Amino acid sequence: MGRDVCSSRRHLRNSGWKQSSIPYIDGRPVDPDAESSFTAAVYEAVRAAWLYDPSLDLVAVADDANNGRFGACCIAWFDSATGVCEIEPLGVAPENRRRGLAIALCLEVANLVGDRGGTHVYINAQPQPRYVASTSAYFAAGFELVERATTYATATRR
Repeated sequence: MGRDVCSSRRHLRNSGWKQSSIPYIDGRPVDPDAESSFTAAVYEAVRAAWLYDPSLDLVAVADDANNGRFGACCIAWFDSATGVCEIEPLGVAPENRRRGLAIALCLEVANLVGDRGGTHVYINAQPQPRYVASTSAYFAAGFELVERATTYATATRR
């Protein structure tokens, strides 16, 4: 992957997950200077992960009004042994939100995974009343809420 693509991906990732740009509806104070920790080294480590597949590292390019910049991105982690895929992360640049890019990426992942014989695509997110944007997009893409977590606890010793 070329330097420009990596740089564009990091810029999108950092702007898409910048806390002060996420549209929380509860009016919570967020540090406007807080930055993502996603660096070139972190991205290289992600790309070195054993389950990483560059053909499932997707971007949506913005329209001409945005000079063809990356508008959204996601990485899909598909395990062919189980037929299961997880989308993590998925983000949209602030100037491209509410344009259907997250939905388009989710649907593209589902198609690609289906073409590979996959049976399930998950996004590990829970609906949050103060931040409805992400789960609203996932529901619009046809995802359903499922409980798949188990909580373990130990008994206290007396």
